Amino acid sequence: MNTANIATVWEQSLKLLSNREETRSPLAKVYLNYLVPVSLDERQLTFAVRLLQAKMWIEERYLSYIGESVAAVLESPRAIVLVVDETIDQALARTGTGLTPLAPSDVLPAASLTASFPAVLSAPLQAAVPASLPLSSSVPGAMAESSTLGIGLSSVFAPDAQTPPMGMVEPDSRFNFSNYVMGNSNEFAYKASFRVAEAPGLYFNPLFIYGRSGLGKTHLLLSIRNYINTYLLDKRVVYVPTTEFVNDFTNAMAGDRDLTSFKLKYHTCDVLLIDDVQKLEGKEGTTDALFEIFNMFIESKKQIVLSADRSPVEINLDERFTSRFAQGITADIQPPNYEMKIAILKNYKRYYCNFLNMQEIVFTDEAIQRIVELSGSNIRELEGAVSNLIVSVSCRLDSQRLMPVSCDDVESVLGNSFFHIHTRRVDMDMVMRAVESYFKVSHTELLSEKRSKNISHPRQIAMYLIRRFTDMSYPEIGDSFNKDHSTVIYADRNIQAKMVEEVSVKVEVERIAELLTS
Repeated sequence: MNTANIATVWEQSLKLLSNREETRSPLAKVYLNYLVPVSLDERQLTFAVRLLQAKMWIEERYLSYIGESVAAVLESPRAIVLVVDETIDQALARTGTGLTPLAPSDVLPAASLTASFPAVLSAPLQAAVPASLPLSSSVPGAMAESSTLGIGLSSVFAPDAQTPPMGMVEPDSRFNFSNYVMGNSNEFAYKASFRVAEAPGLYFNPLFIYGRSGLGKTHLLLSIRNYINTYLLDKRVVYVPTTEFVNDFTNAMAGDRDLTSFKLKYHTCDVLLIDDVQKLEGKEGTTDALFEIFNMFIESKKQIVLSADRSPVEINLDERFTSRFAQGITADIQPPNYEMKIAILKNYKRYYCNFLNMQEIVFTDEAIQRIVELSGSNIRELEGAVSNLIVSVSCRLDSQRLMPVSCDDVESVLGNSFFHIHTRRVDMDMVMRAVESYFKVSHTELLSEKRSKNISHPRQIAMYLIRRFTDMSYPEIGDSFNKDHSTVIYADRNIQAKMVEEVSVKVEVERIAELLTS
């Protein structure tokens, strides 16, 4: 069969694939459109693909679907074979199939990248930057000559880079990418942040990072700032907590001089990093100001990164604003697991001893295990425990100073000040029992469809407290109550609002919380 017939078969197969749930995503479209059919006979259809990583990815995820679609078009099965061809650009021109590479905007659609996009976030971005974009000579590993790869699968399937390039001199700050412990719970957020730092405004814009307090959002934002300040000297970056942004805007409204300073600070920078944007709730004037800056940045391809303790749809802001957040890349950070907490502990111990200019303190395996078992998911608390132990050990007598930190040290130094709030771990069942006991309702009633106030009010408080005391997500809580996650979001916000407006509700929540922690 000739090339034209191959192209027709593949075109019809792509139409079938676009109707399948498994292959209709933008990511699948990227991969499938980069396959180049090169031969077809009675036994097999052969495709060329530029990179080995691409071949492996397609074979793992899409090969069976391709085979089924091709068989439907040809009315008989064919083996699907993928071969690596590094001259695939020339092959496209030779075959005349019309299957040209996608444009950069198609390869990395801003609205469609999610946490299921691991390959996009691999490795140094230099190899993915178009030749038309100059690379700063101060960036480590910058290429001496312009890349001829352009943006395509070379960026999607570049070698993995979970850490900055070898030989990089990190900024003189604790908050940098090398000091950030990456695991399954924060991998996407880390890699997206690193890509933003390497090439502001090129890909993930806006980038919205969310997760509970103390999980490392601020560390990532400051790492972006420090990286750009060190290596991209032509870029001006501004990092501000939302409270500072609010204060700056309030002052700007007070006089022309302050307004000029506000615009000079926020309108002229190249990268804007704003921490804890959930604190904009209820501040309409400041929100409008940020919305104006937000639009200006996106239109001018300047980079903006935002962080919050909740996802965009869970923040009570103007819908036009949350929809703008959601149009970009959202990356959540989940609480660290046991192994990751150990890695964080060891990493911080090394940093803190170096900060104090002292020999690194040894912790016994039992002591590390004890700290990790009793600590919560808040990384700041974990680091606080390590700091307290190191300071305590440094005050020992010289003969004891180099002795490893033991379980007894952990208990004596931290037992009352750090672990007290964690000695009783709160789970969903504990919250349910406490609410049922306080309001004198049954477990069955709490999970029922009843909407009477004497049932719905305790149910909403239970949802609110489960969200506050456990690591369960809104969908997980909703499933436990046989409700949609939107119901849990409403309950959470409703109880928060009532605690401000009604003293009685605040008292109810506080008393149940005491039952859970005492």
